[in-house]
Amino acid sequence: IDHLSFDAIKSYFDFSDDEIKLIYDYVGGSIAHIQKIIRRIELNQGNLEEVLNQLLKEAVAEVNFSLIELLKKGILNKEKVKEVFNSIVYNNFYDYTKTDLKTIPIIEFLCEKEILFFEIMDNYIYANSRIYQKAIIDILKEIK
Repeated sequence: IDHLSFDAIKSYFDFSDDEIKLIYDYVGGSIAHIQKIIRRIELNQGNLEEVLNQLLKEAVAEVNFSLIELLKKGILNKEKVKEVFNSIVYNNFYDYTKTDLKTIPIIEFLCEKEILFFEIMDNYIYANSRIYQKAIIDILKEIK
């Protein structure tokens, strides 16, 4: 199990229902992310909202850095990135069967960086976690 349900978070951690809803909005039930949130709060790195916003900023920076790496490799195609990202945001997945030769290296690279996740059983590409999906939403606002 790598993701907890709302009720499991409620029973294991000392968060209110509103706080759990906020956590779910940012990271879903990801155990690793919830542990990171708790550690940062315990280390006085901010309250829940501040920690979640910082995690989002870090995810945006990670995705942006990966896009810069693609640019340096000469395989960044802005239109293809927008196509994949828009599909992930609006459909919650990108259909890998619709992939062309310009899109494959972008998807492969972002999967290697664990920003995207390829579900081989249904040929869909997903954001690897809710925080990356939120980062993709923010990045799409910046891509012209």
